[in-house]
Amino acid sequence: MSDHLSMQKLSDFCPDYLEHGHPYPAFVAASDGVILSHNDALRQFCGGHGACGWSMEALGVELSLGATLSMQWKTTRITLRHGEQRCLYQVKGRRDSKHIEIVCIAEVEANTTALLEMTALNNELVNLTRELRTRNEALEKAHRMIRDLRELLPMCAGCHSIRDEGGTWHPVADYLIEHTGTKVSHGLCPACMKRYYPDVD
Repeated sequence: MSDHLSMQKLSDFCPDYLEHGHPYPAFVAASDGVILSHNDALRQFCGGHGACGWSMEALGVELSLGATLSMQWKTTRITLRHGEQRCLYQVKGRRDSKHIEIVCIAEVEANTTALLEMTALNNELVNLTRELRTRNEALEKAHRMIRDLRELLPMCAGCHSIRDEGGTWHPVADYLIEHTGTKVSHGLCPACMKRYYPDVD
C-alpha cells in the first residue's frame, strides 16, 4: 500500500487527529489486528519500514483499555514496541465490527536504546561509587592504625608486652596482629642465638 493511499485512508478514518506531520504514531487495523494503514510517525518508529500487513501483536501493541474501545473515541494508553524501543502513549481510540483506529496524541514514557544505555551507565556509576566508598573506608582504617602505631605505646620494660587503652597487656605479636593485621613470624636474631644457643654455629 503506498504512502499516499495509506495517508488517504487514515484521513478518511481519523480526520480530526491526522493532520499532515502528526508527530506521533497512528494506524488503522482490521478487527483481527492486522494493520491496514499508518502514518509516517509509525514508519519512523519502526526504523523506516512500513508496518502494513503486520499484526498488532508483532508491533508489541498493548492497549490498557483495549477491551472497552467502542465506536466512540475514548482516551486510553497504548504501549508500542519495536526492537529495543518501547514507548507508552496516551491515545484516542475506537473500534467497530471491522476496524480498530488508534491515534497517539502524547508520549507518556519512552524507553529507547539510548535510555537503556544511560540506565546501564548509571548502574555502573552506582557500583563504582559503592566500591570507592568501601576502599575509602579501608584507607581511613589503615590511616587510623598508622596513627595509633606512631603514638607512644606503653610497653613493659621486662617482657615487652603492650598495654591497650583498656589497661590489658598484650604480647607484641598479638598487638600487631590485632591492630595492623600484620602476620608475625618468629625467629632469633644473631645476638639471641649466641645468648640462648652458644654451642650452635
